[in-house]
Amino acid sequence: MGLSIIDLWGGEKEMRKLATYFLLMITFSLLFTGIVSAVDPSVQIGILGDVTPGNTVGVDVAAEANDEQVVNPMVTIKINPETSLDLDEQNALMSINSVNWVVNSDPVSGGFLTWDAVNEVWLWHIGQFGNLDPGDYAEIVIPALVKQAGPITVSADLLGFNSQSRQYELFDSATNTYNSGNSRQGRHPPCAGTNVPMQDTGAPLVMAALAILSIIGGAVYGKLR
Repeated sequence: MGLSIIDLWGGEKEMRKLATYFLLMITFSLLFTGIVSAVDPSVQIGILGDVTPGNTVGVDVAAEANDEQVVNPMVTIKINPETSLDLDEQNALMSINSVNWVVNSDPVSGGFLTWDAVNEVWLWHIGQFGNLDPGDYAEIVIPALVKQAGPITVSADLLGFNSQSRQYELFDSATNTYNSGNSRQGRHPPCAGTNVPMQDTGAPLVMAALAILSIIGGAVYGKLR
């Protein structure tokens, strides 16, 4: 006489235990999947240095892919009021993953920061160096002369090309306002995400970048916070 599957697993009581354990495993799996969600691409912007009229500071923008790929990434940078900062775009420095800082005036690798006169925004063409793959991040430091007192707002939008719609889509936006004239120190914008290489290595590299900017532009940067 053949044995049923219940008999093979040790009886009806043991079968119920196994079914309960199985349901618990499925439940925990679904809960874990909901908790560990993907992190969207992000952008941060800030001003490095003493935001006081007559001082040279650095407009610092960081774009991070996090858990997604950003195809042909581009960041729009807007200064409000536009006349509050005089950006020295030729001496802007950028890098991907803090490797090989490149100056915008470089005849081979430069030209990544341009002015869009129609929309009155700066365009940071990260895509000329390729896509931002998961875990990648890009950073740019733009020297700028503080021209006037009062509130200065810096904004950035991270865009990526959507191959289905054949258009650029917005991934993230960031805005910071500084009150020029009170000797407030700018801070390096923190990158979003759980695994952030810039948290450990970004600060020394930014200081090095500012040192280079200081040599190129003749600017002396204050102590960074």
